[in-house]
Amino acid sequence: MPYTTMNVGLINGGSAKNSIPANCEISIDFRTIKSEHSKLLKEKMSELSYKYDCTINIFEEIQTFY
Repeated sequence: MPYTTMNVGLINGGSAKNSIPANCEISIDFRTIKSEHSKLLKEKMSELSYKYDCTINIFEEIQTFY
């Protein structure tokens, strides 16, 4: 694939359609083609984490060499 992709694989939170949940979990998969893309994604996620007071966990990272 010639470009970086993103997939929202899972959104979990709440117990009813008409309520705002106290917590929410989102699983996102990024497939990058360049190491610069990975670096930019991490920087942006860090900014969003600070802005929205949330936790971001990286579960698996495969190094790219391009």
